[in-house]
Amino acid sequence: MLSSTRLSSLFIVATVMSFSLILVRSVGAQSINNQVNVNGSGNNIVGDAGNEPSIAVDPNNPNRIAIGWRQFDTVTNNFRQAGVGFSTNGGLSWTATKLDPGQFRSDPVLDYDRNGNFYYSSLSSLTSIEVFKSTNGGATWSSPVIA
Repeated sequence: MLSSTRLSSLFIVATVMSFSLILVRSVGAQSINNQVNVNGSGNNIVGDAGNEPSIAVDPNNPNRIAIGWRQFDTVTNNFRQAGVGFSTNGGLSWTATKLDPGQFRSDPVLDYDRNGNFYYSSLSSLTSIEVFKSTNGGATWSSPVIA
């Protein structure tokens, strides 16, 4: 699974490699690879898994990036949650968490508006599509609303 976005000379790709979310940021000939779904110390979370990545980049400040994915607590568990991460330095470092922990979520899609707000849309266990909104670059998210 691959999700990408392009802003002028910045090209960002999210991909799933060995159940870890990897962000590849390419500016000209330079390429930076960073894992997104990490613990508070920036280390790999052994045994967790994620897939179906989606990226949004603030059009007013390309250093602000949000990424969402389908989060599994273990590689053997089928319960899906809404994984989300944000960066304020163009993807060099990430803060990751779950939206609405314990709630089944699937098929995430992220987007942004011209004001730099991020939106995270996903299917829920209520068999509806729900949308979360972040007005601060992905640091916090609203409660979900039915789309």
